[in-house]
Amino acid sequence: MSTLFDIWNTIQLQLFPWLEQELDPLSEKEREFVQVVSLLDLPSHMKEFRWQGFGRKKKSRTSMAKAFIAKSVYKFETTDILIEYLRSCKNIRRLCGWELSSQIPSSATFSRAFTEFATHSLPQNIHEAMVKKHCGQRLAGHISRDATDIKSREKPVKTVSSEAAPKPKGRRGRPRKGEILPPKPSTRVELQSTRSLEENLTLQRNMM
Repeated sequence: MSTLFDIWNTIQLQLFPWLEQELDPLSEKEREFVQVVSLLDLPSHMKEFRWQGFGRKKKSRTSMAKAFIAKSVYKFETTDILIEYLRSCKNIRRLCGWELSSQIPSSATFSRAFTEFATHSLPQNIHEAMVKKHCGQRLAGHISRDATDIKSREKPVKTVSSEAAPKPKGRRGRPRKGEILPPKPSTRVELQSTRSLEENLTLQRNMM
């Protein structure tokens, strides 16, 4: 963790003050973008995307990778929204590597770059390198819990006897003087004593 702490101190004490001398004052999101890009160490992963001297020279893939990081930090839904923001925001545009808005690639170029990054597993390679550099062989103190719903049996439906009479609704409290209360319904055991064995067995089979 000391390596991460040193990087954080460098960003806070050296990089931010230098950037604010070159650019306008950085917003919180712009500071977050700088922190993410600094931790990823993009230049070491962009060698295979450099122009090799054959055909038309490509747009800077490093700048476009930074732009995709900005898209994630700012939670832009589409690349077109990202491009419009880069054109209007000087700080982010210059942090990505484009001095002028006319230098920003088109949406089709961004799409081709995205395909190249996905084909060469650029995000996975960056993540793997960060884990090896900052964590090494240490075990991660993290617990993952599966919150997926588990289908279980429903609660059994209560069966009501056909002979059970509904309870009459009455006034709460003690009965008034001279008031005659309705008789209480007979219990199941009391009803069984008034029926024959065959009737009791038939009712029991119907309730099962």
